[in-house]
Amino acid sequence: LWSETVKFISVRKSAVFSIEDLYQLWMAPPYGLSRGVCPFYAAIFIFTKWDDLAFYRQGLFRSKLAEVDIDILLKSPELIDLRWMQVTDETKALLSTLTDLALQYHEVEDLVHSETIDVAKALISAFDKLPLFTGRTQLLSKNARNVRTLFKSAHDPNKFIFEDIPSLKLFTQGDNGQSDAAKIANNLGAGLDELFAAYPKMLEGLRDTVLRELQVPNSSGHSLRELSGRAQNIKE
Repeated sequence: LWSETVKFISVRKSAVFSIEDLYQLWMAPPYGLSRGVCPFYAAIFIFTKWDDLAFYRQGLFRSKLAEVDIDILLKSPELIDLRWMQVTDETKALLSTLTDLALQYHEVEDLVHSETIDVAKALISAFDKLPLFTGRTQLLSKNARNVRTLFKSAHDPNKFIFEDIPSLKLFTQGDNGQSDAAKIANNLGAGLDELFAAYPKMLEGLRDTVLRELQVPNSSGHSLRELSGRAQNIKE
């Protein structure tokens, strides 16, 4: 049964297929499994072939099989999709993390059944929307500058995902017991957070400097109304 199942999905190469497709294969002759036992077989198949499969829950790539996924296999298998990928666990963990970051910073929900090129495009697109100030300032940590350099030099999506971004593990400080995927995720997430906060932080600092020079104690409504009154007196 397993060899026929692998043959069935491997001919699809990198195409996404529903777990329902496997159920239909198993329920058809010559196997004739009942639908009730299909989720049990599906869970075993996914566990035994995990290294060769990409797993999607509701269209989003997941690097681990969680308890909720077993429930979904039983109750709503149409929400589970698979892709024959034959990649390492570290690559899966990295792609899962990058998918989450792309959704966070690109503010879209169109990474359903995403491939590496889709994730790379979403991340680069989010970076390209940053203000020019963020692309030039040196008022950043070394990690944030490293992340910025990677995005600026990104040309090949696959190289960007699987070679450029993984180089961030070299700059990790602190817990050397972390996996490479965790190091990459920490550095990339922290770097992107800093890059996206840089321009608002600069504007806030500029505002505080101006208010201080004008001897305005804070930016409360009362203080700003007083400042407006002073400006009106000067104008008059």
